Amino acid sequence: MKRILLIGLLLTTSVFAQVTDSIEAELDRLKLIKKDNSVGKKSMTKMLEKGIKISHIELGTGKKPSLNSVVEVGYVGKFKNGKIFDSQIKIDLAVNGVIPCWTIALTEMQVGGKAFIECPMETAYGETGVPGVVPPRTALNFEIYLRDIKVPQPPAAQPAPTQQ
Repeated sequence: MKRILLIGLLLTTSVFAQVTDSIEAELDRLKLIKKDNSVGKKSMTKMLEKGIKISHIELGTGKKPSLNSVVEVGYVGKFKNGKIFDSQIKIDLAVNGVIPCWTIALTEMQVGGKAFIECPMETAYGETGVPGVVPPRTALNFEIYLRDIKVPQPPAAQPAPTQQ
């Protein structure tokens, strides 16, 4: 009987230690998210301009895209209620050719990074929305995976002026 109680006590102590370690690990992770959303080496969440919030799920190790970059991304777009309205596994997009929320957030990411982006309606599709897809004045959330930066395309050559 003493042996059974001792084994039970050891198992309970072991489970308690694992739960305690998990709680401590979670607390350490939460310390990375600063209350004031200031930037730091370990900061995972940051408030950007225009009320955009970026939470890094996984920090990338590659280069950051510029406004003139073409990037390869995968993403899931969701309404605030969690309903998915759009997703792509792999697509090339011009950083300066997407909604303002994406333009600002992409320049904060590094290749290989994954982030959760919260877009106020003004930085998403604004007053008009996307008929049949996104209602007007809708805030949106995105999970973005920055796969790669493509070689930027040079500006299109302008034809030489003709003299008459």
